[in-house]
Amino acid sequence: MGTARADEPETSAHAEAQKHFGKARELYGQGNYKDARVELLEARKLDPQSKELVFNLGVVCEKLVLLDEALEQFRAYRTMPDVTDAERSKADAIILRLEGAKKQLDEQKKPEPEVKVIVVPEKPKEPEGPPPKGRIDAATIAAAGIGVVGLGVGTVFGLKAMGERPSGFVTGRDGSYADLVAKTDSAHTSAIVSDIGFAVGVVGVAAAAVLYFARPKILPQKVALAPTFGTGQGGLVLVGGFQ
Repeated sequence: MGTARADEPETSAHAEAQKHFGKARELYGQGNYKDARVELLEARKLDPQSKELVFNLGVVCEKLVLLDEALEQFRAYRTMPDVTDAERSKADAIILRLEGAKKQLDEQKKPEPEVKVIVVPEKPKEPEGPPPKGRIDAATIAAAGIGVVGLGVGTVFGLKAMGERPSGFVTGRDGSYADLVAKTDSAHTSAIVSDIGFAVGVVGVAAAAVLYFARPKILPQKVALAPTFGTGQGGLVLVGGFQ
């Protein structure tokens, strides 16, 4: 009787553990691994020597990605006295798989190296003075060309007028009166052309001077190569401004 009385609490605990185990199986089938784990933990407290409870607790912990706890359960399982060699080999294979998964998770959880961004303040720009004068472009060159041509024409025809002027002309000795009139008219015409040429030349040179000195100098084009970076591929682009 005494023996029977001693076995009664153990039998009662085992029966209670089986109730928790049955509930855990039901929850596991529903995909409720969290509550299934709670039921298995209660069952193991009541029946710590049940290898089925330990093994299934390890399975549920793996489903919940509680890898450290799962490894603890399977390592305890393989050392239990009533575990067969085949069951121990199966547990060893599971332990190896869980250790590999844990290592991979630990690698993924490693913090990435911190990237510090240092902002360097820009040096204040010095105030720019007025742009330099002296623009040479098509208008300046054209005006200067007209001025040079005008002065050249004025010089040529001025010399021609001086050479054709009939100073000291004596009718009869140097030619007829008609010759005198012709020379006089030719010298007068050359003088007029010379005056017009000089006038055009002076205007052209003056216009060129105004166009050159009154307008800002054309600055060189600012062009540079700049690197580009992105999620695709890097490269170089041509950047700059034109003034």
